[in-house]
Amino acid sequence: MSNWITFGHGGNTLKDYSTPHIAAMLIIVLFCAVFIVYGNRFSTEKSRKAFRYAFAAFIALQQLSLYVWYTVAGEWSVEVTLPIQLCDLSVFLSVAVLLTKRQLISELLYYWGLAGATQAILTPDIGSYTWPHFVFYQFFISHGVILLTCLYMIIVEKFRPSKRSVLRTIVITNLYGILILFVNRLTGGNYLFLSSKPAGGSLLDLLGPWPWYLLSLEAVALILFTMLYLPFTIGRGRSGKTGIGKGSRSSTGISA
Repeated sequence: MSNWITFGHGGNTLKDYSTPHIAAMLIIVLFCAVFIVYGNRFSTEKSRKAFRYAFAAFIALQQLSLYVWYTVAGEWSVEVTLPIQLCDLSVFLSVAVLLTKRQLISELLYYWGLAGATQAILTPDIGSYTWPHFVFYQFFISHGVILLTCLYMIIVEKFRPSKRSVLRTIVITNLYGILILFVNRLTGGNYLFLSSKPAGGSLLDLLGPWPWYLLSLEAVALILFTMLYLPFTIGRGRSGKTGIGKGSRSSTGISA
């Protein structure tokens, strides 16, 4: 078992696009492809509800396993491990979306989840934990399920972002960022990478030095969110429908 997974303290740093990193990305792509091909097999509300609840339970348990490991390994730290990164929130939103299908939560997950999880998977920042450490597995599983939840909501539940979703998400993101600035000041942390860039390198390296890359991030977020919204404008122009249906999976409205 020690050849496949370890639980102790990390000793190596994951190298971007190393064999374990590429393998993890390929597995995520495979699961996404399978979901795209077979997602519409959920033909009844009963089967969809059963999947949503089971998948939500799995997501919650895999995330809980990380907090258990933090506790057992003595890794809890207010500077690093508070669950307030956007990808942490996206995991929680994934559970909430699967249980409630609320429109606002679905929109936040769609924009935060696709943009944030994709960037994290491409340039993972997991410190001194590489394959076969438990943190390595949990990192890619937690980010992979965010993408799968987004695909499920789009393909199966026919989620469509509203016309104001980009602006609304930008406003909420900025308000949350202001809150995290105070959290960073109080804890000495670097949540949302608002105080400095990731030490291991990331896409933020292309956006200039601190604090100017924060302004660049505003433009990048607007562009990314707009690009994520654009595919839905074609179908909306034809049908005029938006949201997640309560009685129909493609009708206007917000499901309870």
